[in-house]
Amino acid sequence: MAELEYDRQIAEQELKNMNVNPVVFEVFPALSSSPCKACREEVDSCDIFLMILWKVDSPAVWEEYDEALRQNMPILVLVKSLVGDEERKRSLRKRLVAFSSDLLVHLMRTSDHPHILCS
Repeated sequence: MAELEYDRQIAEQELKNMNVNPVVFEVFPALSSSPCKACREEVDSCDIFLMILWKVDSPAVWEEYDEALRQNMPILVLVKSLVGDEERKRSLRKRLVAFSSDLLVHLMRTSDHPHILCS
């Protein structure tokens, strides 16, 4: 079973229950263009970008995220907690540390309202 497969299925079903049409890259059929290019094109067609992370990441995940940033769309990032002796891939740990620092600075600069950040 691929990482987060069950979590993605739950997220997809819950979005459908809210009459939202999710684009789930992991279930794409064979593509005529490169997978990364196809995913970026699909991000272009979305209204909001939802990224679910846990133990590993890939360059494609961050390309999709960067495309969502370029499109200036709302981004929701969910990070699944680790349990017991589970560990995140080193590259993901580094990105999450940088990402959370950037997010905190952004929130402090762009909002007149206080935010509570939970980890």
